[in-house]
Amino acid sequence: MLSVQNLTVSSGKTLLLSDIDLSAEKGKVTALLGGSGSGKSTFLKSILPSFRKAYGWSGNVFWNESPLTLENQSLVQTVFQDPHGSFSPFFKMRILLWEPLLIKGLLSFIKEKKALSLRIKELMEAFILDESLLDRKIKELSGGQLQRFAIIRALIANPQLILLDEPVTALDLISQYEVVKIFMQWKTNSNLAFLLVSHDLDLVKKIADFVYVIDKGKIVESGKTPDIFINPKSDTLRNLLESRN
Repeated sequence: MLSVQNLTVSSGKTLLLSDIDLSAEKGKVTALLGGSGSGKSTFLKSILPSFRKAYGWSGNVFWNESPLTLENQSLVQTVFQDPHGSFSPFFKMRILLWEPLLIKGLLSFIKEKKALSLRIKELMEAFILDESLLDRKIKELSGGQLQRFAIIRALIANPQLILLDEPVTALDLISQYEVVKIFMQWKTNSNLAFLLVSHDLDLVKKIADFVYVIDKGKIVESGKTPDIFINPKSDTLRNLLESRN
């Protein structure tokens, strides 16, 4: 389980996040919901040790009761908003999916290549992608296909927590539907923890089990997904619901 305690983040004299407490359980999707500039993307980055040096930072981030550090950060993988920015335009998808092993080194790549190839095949089938797409570059793929590849690459690294940064915002409506449908099927059969940051009320309603609402760098409300939308307690959530209608 992810446990964030008293997280406070600043940039110079500007306070970006204030005393954030949040948890995300395995087998569930936890959402951080907020409008533009609310602090949700800053929060997502602040979880990762590699980003913390860019901020004034205090608090604690634990995974399964152990501090999340650079040494165990590989337990966490991120799927970003823009799938086109997630991959190099110069290589075929097969090479880009092998990237986690190539980073580990040639020896690891040689030893694990066969197992990785089988894993990729299984995930391609699960996410309804034809194997022929492995020999294409990103310019030859749709946004929906690329975002599914981004999720597959995250899963290949055998994470325990996946961070989803507005994962369907950059996609057209048909691609959004495809990715959400497949994601829901995958979530049901996995024991991963997912942390979603989004301003998309419909997406959060569809896939989240528990919701935190953030505004001006503070958590203003939290609760189980059905309850929080039926009976919103904060002005922030009420305003988000009203603006959608």
